[in-house]
Amino acid sequence: MLRDAKQLERYVAKCLPPIGWDNEQNVDFFRLMGLIWNGFTGYRHNIEKFLPDTLLKRSCEVIQEEFGNLLSPERQELIKRCLELRQQKLRAAVVSFKGKEEPPHAT
Repeated sequence: MLRDAKQLERYVAKCLPPIGWDNEQNVDFFRLMGLIWNGFTGYRHNIEKFLPDTLLKRSCEVIQEEFGNLLSPERQELIKRCLELRQQKLRAAVVSFKGKEEPPHAT
């Protein structure tokens, strides 16, 4: 997956939540987060916590600091890329609803 971005994309796209959404079929995790963002404004702050680059950066640092001796450099890089792609998809899911609702809460 390190050499094949499409393979990593397929892997991340397979994350189907164990719950669904009325009148929606095969809702992936990111679509579900967008639907929650749009339909349940009280939960937006929970989703917003995962959007800043600083959180992703810190997560990558923790992988190195805490698991660097346990994981190969290739595995560490794969985890980091997966986290980055998931964050991008989460942002895109939220953005797809922004402008259709009230302004997001300040964090």
